[in-house]
Parts: sequence; C-alpha cells; structure tokens
Amino acid sequence: MRGSVTLDSRTLAALEFDKILDMLARETASALGSELAYGLSPSSDLQEVLRLQQETSEARRVLEEYGDPPLGGIRDIRPALARARVGSRLDAATLLDVLSTIQAARRLKAYLGEVHAGYCMVKDLGRNISTFASLESEISRAISQDASILDTASQQLRNIRCEMRQAEARVREKLDGMLRAPEFQKYLQEPIVTVRQGRFVVPVKQEFKAQVPGIVHDQSKSGATLFVEPMEIVALNNRIRELLAMEEEEIDRILCALTVLVGQEADDIGRTLDALGRLDFAFAKARLSSKMNAVAPAVNDSGYFSLVRARHPLLRGDVVPISPYLGRDLWTMVITGPNTGGKTVTLKTIGLIHLMAQSGLHVPAGPGTEICVFRTIFADIGDEQSIEQNLSTFSSHIVHIKEILEKADERTLVLLDELGAGTDPAEGSCLGRAILEHLHSRRCLTVVTTHLSDLKIFAYKTPGVINASTEFDEETLRPTYRLLVGVPGRSSAIVISRRLGLPSSVTRRAEELLGREGREEDSIISELLEDRRKADILRKEAESFWSEAQKAMEAAREELGRARDERRALISRSREDASRILREARHEAERIIGDLKDIKRQMIEDMTARAADDALRRAREAARELARAEPAMADEQPGDYDASRLSPVDPGRLNPGMHVFVPRLGKQGVVSGPPDGSGRVEVRVGAIRTLMPVSELKAIHGPASSARQEPGQPGMDGMEAVPAFATTGPSHPSLGTLQARKARDIQPELDLRGLLVEEALMKLDKYLDDAVLGGLPRARVIHGKGTGALRHAVRESLKSDPRIKELRPGEQGEGGDGVTVITLR
Repeated sequence: MRGSVTLDSRTLAALEFDKILDMLARETASALGSELAYGLSPSSDLQEVLRLQQETSEARRVLEEYGDPPLGGIRDIRPALARARVGSRLDAATLLDVLSTIQAARRLKAYLGEVHAGYCMVKDLGRNISTFASLESEISRAISQDASILDTASQQLRNIRCEMRQAEARVREKLDGMLRAPEFQKYLQEPIVTVRQGRFVVPVKQEFKAQVPGIVHDQSKSGATLFVEPMEIVALNNRIRELLAMEEEEIDRILCALTVLVGQEADDIGRTLDALGRLDFAFAKARLSSKMNAVAPAVNDSGYFSLVRARHPLLRGDVVPISPYLGRDLWTMVITGPNTGGKTVTLKTIGLIHLMAQSGLHVPAGPGTEICVFRTIFADIGDEQSIEQNLSTFSSHIVHIKEILEKADERTLVLLDELGAGTDPAEGSCLGRAILEHLHSRRCLTVVTTHLSDLKIFAYKTPGVINASTEFDEETLRPTYRLLVGVPGRSSAIVISRRLGLPSSVTRRAEELLGREGREEDSIISELLEDRRKADILRKEAESFWSEAQKAMEAAREELGRARDERRALISRSREDASRILREARHEAERIIGDLKDIKRQMIEDMTARAADDALRRAREAARELARAEPAMADEQPGDYDASRLSPVDPGRLNPGMHVFVPRLGKQGVVSGPPDGSGRVEVRVGAIRTLMPVSELKAIHGPASSARQEPGQPGMDGMEAVPAFATTGPSHPSLGTLQARKARDIQPELDLRGLLVEEALMKLDKYLDDAVLGGLPRARVIHGKGTGALRHAVRESLKSDPRIKELRPGEQGEGGDGVTVITLR
C-alpha cells in the first residue's frame, strides 16, 4: 500500500508545491489528466517512488522516440456514462463528446501499437483501452460536428425532412406569387416572406388588415405592421408544423437509441477513459521533465541526499545551480550569508526537489543527483523582508518548531529559515543552538539559515554539522547566489555600508564596537573565502587542463580510429583480392573437373559400347556354335517337333513358372503370371516378355523336342536363329540348358564395392545379361555409401537400362542407401 509523506499546510505553502502542480496540469491534454495532476502527492514508499520515476522516464523516452501521442479530443464523459447506464437520454452535444473520446482512444491505441514492447509500463497503462468501431460509426452517421442531427441518422428522418423541404418550397412559391401580384403589393409593408412562431407570414400594413384574410401572428412595436399568415397557406403551414413535430419525435428516438448503445458499452468506455487519463498524466510528467531539462534522480531511504547543480524549478532565466548534500556522517547544515544572497532559495530548492522526486517527477538538476525518501518534511520559512518582526510572528514560528521537535526522526527533513530571529540576538542564539542540538541528536537531516555568529561556531565545533554560505561579491555589492559548502558566511554589513557611502567615522566606530573577536572572526572567514576562491581557480585550471587532455585524448582516439579504419580497409581489400583469386581458382578447378567428367563420361560410353559389342559378338559366336551342333542332335529335322510330347494347356492348371511351348515363336517359354480376364497370359521367352492367348500355348510332356529355325537365319531378336526347344549333345549345350544353368548359378545380389566406376559398370552389365538369361526377377546391387560417386554412377546406368523395370534404394535391413534393389523385365 502506498504511504504518503506527512506534510502540513504551512510546509506546502512555504515550498510552493501547488505551483509545481499548476505547471504539471498545464501539460495535460484533458480534464482527466489535469485532475490526476492536482491530486498528485509525494510517496514515502521507496518502491513506489522508484516505480513512479520509472514511469516518467519511460514516458519521456517514448515521447522522444515516437513523438507526441494523439491525446486531443479526450472529454470527461463520466457523468454521461452514468446517465446512459440508467437510460437517461443524452443530447447531441454530449454524444459528440462521447464520439470525440472514443475516437481519441482509437488513435492512442494505434499509437501505442507502434511503441516497442520494451516500454512495458507505458504499454501497460494503455492495456485497458478498447475501440468502439460500431458505436463510433453510428454516432458519426447521426450527428454532425455542430451537434445537429443529420439526414443520414435514419430513413424516416430523411423522408420527413424531404417532405418538409417540399412543403416549404410550395409555401414560398405561393407567397412569392402573391407578392408579385400588383393588386396585393399595395397591402404590404415590404415585399418579403418571414417567419413568426414557426409559420411563414408576410408584413401587412395595419390599415389593409381586412384586405388580406389570414391569421395575425405578430406585429411591429409601432403597430404599423402586422405579420399575417394568408389563409391560402394555412394548410401548408399546418403540415409543416406536423412535420416539425414528427422530426422532433424522430430525433428523440434516434438520441434514445444512441444512448442505449452508449449504455451497453459504458463499462468498457469507463475503463478506457481511466486509461486515457492515466496516459495523459504520464505524458504530462514526461513533457514537464523535458521542458525543465530535468533528470531522474537516484533514490534511497538511507538518510542521504546529494543534489548536483540543482535549480529551483520555479525560477526563470539564468539560474545559478547549487550542490548541497547531507547524510551519512553529516546531519545538519548551517547556511549563513548576506540578505538576498539566496539562503531561502536554497532551502526551498532542497525541499521542493524532494517533494517532486517523491511524487514521481523528474527534478531540475544534473546527472548524479540522489534524493532520500523521507516520511516527513517540515519547512518553517518566513518572509525575511517583512517589517513585522513582532512577538506574534516569533510565537508562530515557535509553535511550528514545537511540532517539528516532537515528530522529527531519522527519516525527517527539517528546513528552518532565519533560526533564532525575531527576538533578542543573545537569547535567539541560545535558543537556536538548543533547537539544533535537539534535532542533531535525533539524526534527522536539518538545513537552517541564520545570521547568528554563535550558530556558525556551533557548526564549526560540532561533529556531523557543517557550515555553508551564499557568496557575496563585495566589489560589485551583488550576491552571486553560489552555495559554498564548508565555508561560513558573513553578513558584510559594515563593508556594504562603507561602499554605499556611509560616513567613514561611523563605519570605523562600528568596527571598534564589533570588537577584536568579531574582527578576527571576520578575518578568518575572509581568509577561508580567499582560500576557497584560490581553490576554485585551481579547480577551474585543473578542469581546463583536464578538458584539454580530454580533447587531446579524443584527437588521439580519432587518429587511432582512422588508422584502424585504414588497416581494416587494407585487410578488407586484401581479403577481397584473396577471395577473388580463390574464386577464380575455384572456377578454373570446376572447369577442369567438368572437362575430366566429360572425358570420363566419354570413356565410360566408349567402354560400354565396346562391352555391348563384345557381348553381341559372344552371343553370335554362341549361336553359331549351337547351330553347328544341330546335326549332332537327336533325330529332329528343321521345322519339325515331337507333337506327341505337346498337348493343349489347361487354363486351370496354368501356374507361374510352368514351362510351355509357343508354336508361333517356335520356342519354349516360362509362364510369368496367371491368365487375365481376356484369356491371355504373360510368357517370358528368353529376354522377351509377351502376352499370348492361352489357347495358342502347348504343355510339354517328357523329353523336350523343338521346332527349329535354320541355323544362321535371323531370329526374332535380330540375332542368328538359335534352337529354342532342343536337346543337348555331349559337348554343345542348347539355349535351354544355358538358361537352366544361369538360373541355377545366378546370385540374387551383386557386390561392386572396391571397384572403380568403369570396372563396376562393366561387371554390372554382365550381371544383368546373366540375370535376364537366368530369369531372375529381382536382385540387390551393393555399391556402398562412401563418397557417393559409385552409387550415383550405378543408379544412373540402371535408370537408362531397358532390362530394368524399376529400382529403389534399399530399406532398413536391406542395406539402406548402400544398396539399390532392382526389378528386371
């Protein structure tokens, strides 16, 4: 729960916090934001102060990055929402305020949508903003910017107004006709048409009243003119009055309907309105911070503050900053110096900056400023220029100080102006010292101003108490308003009087009366001030040297940066050159590799062609050998076959793998599958697969005999005829025997691992010949994974091979991608 700082009315008035709230309220864009500004109060909770400061800082960064938010048009429509909730009809002007507010909400929501998600506090303030597109459209369609009801509000209203305009036109037309009639003009005061009591009339002269039948609605002050509604237009005027009544009734219905819509959305609009007010207030704090050139101070609750180049927020022009500090091992500061030197302004600056910071406002000070979160702040600041230094004023101060002494603790800031003044100086000094000792023992942070020398001595001798003074230029007789911490001040009354022309005899006598101790004290203070002045000169020289050193260092950094940039540029150019050379070398290598691949591909093609030629040559030689073996075969003549061994095929007993004789080809074949619906079956004859009618096939019984083509004659495959159904002699096997041998010897897999691509392709080609001859339906080609070169070459060769029906990579358990599974035709 948020804790508030204890502040009495006297403190608030003395520190002028209300003027800060006025400045803040002027930065708001709505009555809602202004209300929050005037309700602002300091918090004594450290975490709450930190949160409020972060909110202001974030809002300022959003302003700087995204520009001013669209806060225009926000109205305080809370009373209107309350009325709409209970069904009390809203007038057009109030509905326009609702429209303006929900339009502002839509614009602000769009603005926040562009804000980066990192600004979470600002975005969270707008989390409850809703948009009301339907309500906005309905009000915009019904009400114009001057709060009049538009024709587009409803079709009924449009019709009524259209008829009304037509009726008015007919009235004017009839009246204009009457006004133009020569016999009628002599009765008129003026030939014009006007309106009285909502009805069209003409001005008739009093003496011609009887000549113009009609209703008198008004007369001039002199009585010379009567405003008469001629009887000819009474019916039309009556209709216009009826239409006016209908118009008012329809407008009332429209406003009631819009009020119902507002009432339905009242809760969401209320939450949106609250969010708009909070955002307006947050951005007002940000704008005030920017205008003051303020900073977010560091915050602690450890009883320490340090203001760096702080400025009173209400002063304008060239304000001299101050840098007071208290806490840790210093609890009390005694400020002395001449009148109008800035002592009271220093008190107010310290107090006001703490009130602002604890309210979440940035403070007009420099970076490094740190404030303490106090539970209580007391300020007793009187008008030192008032001539009423009487007992009543003194009593008022004492009553206030009594309250301060009772309530002050280690988290209290006490600001006392002109402590010990308003009474006898000796008693005032003793009383002031006693008050300081009491506050000092409580460890509350106390800042007092005084002209009493005894309090300077107390500050000098007491640990934890420090002197300070406001500087006065004795040459120009003007205060500089600088706060000198650690140096007691002097009133300089005698010096000022002498420079202002007071007789020297008087000023000398005053110095004599001041006494030796007073003169010594004044001399010591003068020496301290002189030492401070010399220290300031040395500090400024050191700052100047430091500045020059910084500039030299910056120049060296820039020179080093340029050197580094040149070095990086040189390295970059070198890398670019190296990259270019590397690219060129890569392109040249790729070209050479491409050429080598072309050569390699040509070599493979040449080798493949040679291998095919060799295979064809071997096949032809085998055919010739078989042909030469024909005479030695059993008693079979060309074109004959043993019909006793053949019989028609029973379709029901036709199974895959069954050997049959194909008379059309004169060869033996193997059934590959069952018959289809049309009575045909696939038969493999050597490397050829063909669909044959079952009726044309013959079953084979006993030792095989065959019909033969003449050796040496071209067969169906373009090779020399080879007996397709023959017995074998003792040394020359038949084709059937070769097929049987291949079918027995062929393995279902071929291992090509370890071979060169050319060797592997030749071995693969030979294997495929044997596999087709042996009737192998499926096989595995093992090429391994390796670099992938052999796998790629094998699969590319298989894809274009007419002997291959389909191929696929091996599955898990088959060897994976190191194996290609093929299905042969």
